[in-house]
Amino acid sequence: MSKIYTEEQIKGYLAWHSKQGYVSHKKEDMDEYVSSLIPIELPTDEEIIIKAKSEPNNINISKEERIGYFAGAKWMRNKVIGGGK
Repeated sequence: MSKIYTEEQIKGYLAWHSKQGYVSHKKEDMDEYVSSLIPIELPTDEEIIIKAKSEPNNINISKEERIGYFAGAKWMRNKVIGGGK
């Protein structure tokens, strides 16, 4: 299973690591490292709704399935943002 960490968590870990005496991480080095990571951009509610309404137009999909798509996408986004909520 993959795990996702926020920029603040990574910087906190690097700062803690430095305080433990393992390695000295300068702020500039931490910023450079964090900026080299590929961020995950999560959709807004509006973007999810737009996608749910327009996504599979080439197949026969019911209104209930579109609602399920929206609910599932929103649930996953909220899970990523809030952990287990």
